[in-house]
Amino acid sequence: MQGLGDAQPLVLAIAAFAGVVAVAMVAVACCAYGAWKVVRRIEARSEEFLDEWQPVAAETRETVRNFAEQSGELLSRLNSLTANLHKQSMQVEGSLANLTAIAQRNAESVDATVQTTLERFNAATEAFNQAVRLPATQLRAIGAGLSAAMRNLASGRERDPARISADEEMFL
Repeated sequence: MQGLGDAQPLVLAIAAFAGVVAVAMVAVACCAYGAWKVVRRIEARSEEFLDEWQPVAAETRETVRNFAEQSGELLSRLNSLTANLHKQSMQVEGSLANLTAIAQRNAESVDATVQTTLERFNAATEAFNQAVRLPATQLRAIGAGLSAAMRNLASGRERDPARISADEEMFL
């Protein structure tokens, strides 16, 4: 009987350790559930955000494309007009030649300004896509992954006692 009396503190210690482990597992489960809820909310918000901004981005691209086409036509007409004026100015006195040169420089300046504006607008559109759409898409993917992990954890599949994970091996 004395042998059993010596084991009683060990049994009490094991029971206390098992209780602490159970409480820790409940705490981890609560944290995981809270994280899952937060991820679901973030996923819903990112989907709403994408749904609102995708039409704006598409409309912006279409506007830039239309502006580029129209400005190209306008610049083509302007260059043609400048060339015609230049031909006519050759027939007139030197003062008209000076006027044509000024008009041509102004047309080139307008062309350069329009091209610079288009490049900046395209860069801003690309920066918008990189700053908004890409992170939102990545957040959606992270949310989907975490949601799948939470569903897997919540499914409650029993573990095969014959199979030991790498973490359990290191613990043992």
